[in-house]
Amino acid sequence: MDQETIFVQTDPSFNVVLQCLRELKNQERLQETRAQTTSLENIESNNEAGNFGGQQEASANSAFGRTASAVVRMCMLKATGVPENLWPALGSNTYRRNTGKLHFQVILEPLFHLANDANAARRYWSKYDHIYPHFRIEYEVRQVDLNRQVSMPSMMLIFRGNFTEVVEITTTFTATPTGAQQFNSYIHVTCIVREITWESSAAEHPDGECTKLLKKLIKPVQISDEHFTKMTEVKKGDDLDGLLDDLPTFNLKDEAE
Repeated sequence: MDQETIFVQTDPSFNVVLQCLRELKNQERLQETRAQTTSLENIESNNEAGNFGGQQEASANSAFGRTASAVVRMCMLKATGVPENLWPALGSNTYRRNTGKLHFQVILEPLFHLANDANAARRYWSKYDHIYPHFRIEYEVRQVDLNRQVSMPSMMLIFRGNFTEVVEITTTFTATPTGAQQFNSYIHVTCIVREITWESSAAEHPDGECTKLLKKLIKPVQISDEHFTKMTEVKKGDDLDGLLDDLPTFNLKDEAE
């Protein structure tokens, strides 16, 4: 399978990824090939009453967080062209109410499909869930007063095809608690696919420093089975010297040369 690496905005190395994209753009090596968007206004709950939470107002934040996490994920899957039969299950009311409000648009044809099988779809949404876990959304809406908006934008980048394509998934997500176990909200997800072109002469158009670093970071690393065997044998008080000797080393200068 072609090498693929997924980055989300919460990753420690994400700044390197953004710098790499800027370098590629400045070198005119990024060419947009597909683009599509999904938007949804005011997330609907699974509750029969149509509100969030149970008998107590305090439970509304938690209920909204759980539902919003699932619906934002759904918007991402729609924006990236993942077929609905591959989406994770939602509550019957949540699915019916929110899919009916989805607005999908292809900006740059042809239609793009990020995944066409269940395993691939799960791999992408599982990584996307790192950005919008339900407890984060619940925490954010708890921090603001009624009728005050909280904004939770994010970006996810997927380098595919051995660094020949990058998929950018940008999400705008806002939420405003309004009382009575209700929230105003807005989701907009944009998916842009770009080809990473290769210049005819690498000597005339070399990779920038951040591009070199990113390629180094996404290069698969092999750790020997012997290292894991050593780790299982370590006991309190044992001599730890030499346990790291067989680990791969990182040297950007050597890689560039």
